[in-house]
Amino acid sequence: MKFVSKSAFTPKSGISINDKTLCTEHINDYAIRENIIKWGYKGICNYCGKRRTVALYKDILPFISRGIHHFFGEVEDEGVHYDDEEQEYWGASTYQTDEMLFDEAGLIVNSQYLIDDLVQSFGDALWCEKDPYGDRERDILKYDWKEFKHVVKHRSRYVFMGSKQFQTGINGTSVEEILHEIGRRTDQLNLFKWIEPGTKFYRCRQHTVKAIPTKSKDFTAPPEDRAIYPNRMSPAGIPMFYAAFDKGTAFLETFDKTSPLKNRMSTAIFLNKEKLYLLNLADLPKVPSLFDEKLGKYLDTIIFLHSFVEDLSAPIYKDGREHIDYVPTQIITEYFRYTFNDLTDIALDGIIYPSSKNSGKNACVLFFNQSECLKNLDFKADLLTKRRIVK
Repeated sequence: MKFVSKSAFTPKSGISINDKTLCTEHINDYAIRENIIKWGYKGICNYCGKRRTVALYKDILPFISRGIHHFFGEVEDEGVHYDDEEQEYWGASTYQTDEMLFDEAGLIVNSQYLIDDLVQSFGDALWCEKDPYGDRERDILKYDWKEFKHVVKHRSRYVFMGSKQFQTGINGTSVEEILHEIGRRTDQLNLFKWIEPGTKFYRCRQHTVKAIPTKSKDFTAPPEDRAIYPNRMSPAGIPMFYAAFDKGTAFLETFDKTSPLKNRMSTAIFLNKEKLYLLNLADLPKVPSLFDEKLGKYLDTIIFLHSFVEDLSAPIYKDGREHIDYVPTQIITEYFRYTFNDLTDIALDGIIYPSSKNSGKNACVLFFNQSECLKNLDFKADLLTKRRIVK
């Protein structure tokens, strides 16, 4: 998308494109702006005539060019087939230079003069995406994740690891390899977080007026013989400790309006005694600019992980299918709890994920059974609160 100049400013004629100066006001891209500041000095911008921090156009162009050529190439260089009879390129979308820069690459520019200079710099060529006949990385990842979910929901959920019968991805990727690929990409972006001792974990229990929980074990993960219901991250029979970092989210994550007899809610606060190491899926990097030299190369990974986490934390309704719909996240959890931990130096204690019930807030699961909760968490009885639920 591009914008023509909204001002009546006309640059001086006769200035070489290499001698022109550019300020941050004309390109709406954080990575390019950061480079203008990096190379900048106080001077007059040749695209608006104002005195600001400016950089030479010739110093910024190579930076823009690297971003462009990482994702786009000229059709001849990318081997796009040309049909002489039809007089057109076949099998790939092609773009004129201005279409490639402003529609496909997404540059937003508010000066027609700068638009003209950029188009001139990249030349009168026909462009396409890099490797136009190949599958885009983000699409492969999304497809593999979709196939993974299908396999573990409807084909096998206990013996798929190592089996050659479940090579389901676009490139014959096995279900086991899909798990490792997700783990590799979280490690690539270092999506891990230390939780300092004394952090508050809020845990709620919904109950009747006659069954008021008051003790630590009433709020911890249940004992194994009472862990009879599946949860988002844990199957029936495998207790884990679910909590939130604020009272409101803990309430919403726990409240079950289908239980009319459970008209009371009690909230307990636990504090961790030691540092905890968690996989943090709640604070993913924002989708980066194509021109971000640090994160741009992870663009497909970040786009995939955003869709992956959105899927992972989507609301699941208790309509009888929840024991099926929970399976993919339960397997992902066990992968990070055991297999991934075997490959790393520091063992994970749990996962932070976006709350499905309270937008913008986070919930977490700690890999603690009841005895581990009692050992690793302090229960603050004086902070225990009770409330009646008004439906």
